[in-house]
Amino acid sequence: MNFLKLLYRLIPDIPRDEINYIRFEILRKLGYISPLRKAGILTCRSNIQIGIDNVEEILKRHDINLKFYNLVEENKSTTKSVAHLASQEIKEIKQLSARNEITILDINNSRFSFRNNHLLDEDMNVIYERYVDFQKLPIYREILPRKIKKIQGTVAYLSNTEISNYGHWMCLTLPLLRIYDNFFRLSQIDFFYVGSSPLTSWHQESLEKAGIAMSKIIQEPCTADRILAVINNRIATINQIEYIEYAPIIQEDYLFVRNLFYEKYDTEIKKKKRIYVKRGKVIRRKVINESSVLAVLDKYGFEPVDMNDKTLPEEISIFYQAEAIVAPHGSALVNLLFIQPGVKVLELIPHGYVNSFFYAMASYGEAEYFCLQGENTMQDNVAPQFLDIYIDIQKLEEICQKAFG
Repeated sequence: MNFLKLLYRLIPDIPRDEINYIRFEILRKLGYISPLRKAGILTCRSNIQIGIDNVEEILKRHDINLKFYNLVEENKSTTKSVAHLASQEIKEIKQLSARNEITILDINNSRFSFRNNHLLDEDMNVIYERYVDFQKLPIYREILPRKIKKIQGTVAYLSNTEISNYGHWMCLTLPLLRIYDNFFRLSQIDFFYVGSSPLTSWHQESLEKAGIAMSKIIQEPCTADRILAVINNRIATINQIEYIEYAPIIQEDYLFVRNLFYEKYDTEIKKKKRIYVKRGKVIRRKVINESSVLAVLDKYGFEPVDMNDKTLPEEISIFYQAEAIVAPHGSALVNLLFIQPGVKVLELIPHGYVNSFFYAMASYGEAEYFCLQGENTMQDNVAPQFLDIYIDIQKLEEICQKAFG
């Protein structure tokens, strides 16, 4: 405890979750996790990476009543082309095909349980996607609750590593309902486990749109007579090369979430707008020279908008009414779910960071997609996805002329 207090005092700007990560990293490397378990402190042991090609072999190790189903879903066509400056071609942001490799677990009367937003087996191993390292899961550095509730009936997994993140919820978690409905029918599932993260208005509204009453939502650690869990490994293919990390959702998942909300906004718009979406109250991936960026965009008729404290209907309406959108890479771009065909989208990306997620979403929404990568600002010891963005103003002028001139 004194060690933690010292860290907090010496480095006050480090988020508490990162300090927890450091603590558990040290304990695991020193081999202190087993003694902690003997002392009554419960932690997960490891993770079991499930995919369609290894699930049968892995599940043979468990002497339980368990069935599984494998399914592959793939886009019918590749995404639309990308527009960028000649000097900024990014090999991972090109026309691609996306697919889901899905395993559905159907577990009866077992010692499997839901804790800390995850499905765990009887040995406290995390059951998760094939290509996610154990150390990258938040549960790696968390203490597990010992007491769990036994639920009578069927409980389906409807969670993620971080459902408090708007993008994780809308794009990675909600689409699981489509798969459950196709296989089991939502009406046949008694409860859905979402984990302990506080639920916001957009969690509740999206669940209601999907026909899930809040009385069917379980947040506490639990096991059940029957557990259902979808494990979805997303894969993108570009020029016959497969990309796993940050692979986009498939078009069917995009349309599923879009259609939950879209009918309400299918009305005539009197005036379309050009918007620049600010990053808002964040500590990472800020636009360093945002005032200079705004000065350029002002010449093209763009208005800055801040999505902080906006309701879900307000966010949907802002994107639905836009004819052009400029935004740094971030969760606000999840609202590309609600754009109209023909909108122009310019995504500002940190230097050295590649992610085709929003490019694919823009393509599914029939947008014209442009991207501009920031300059190298020599931010040492920062993961690429968290880098702040510095935009070369001359390059911004050039791509704005190309996109909006």
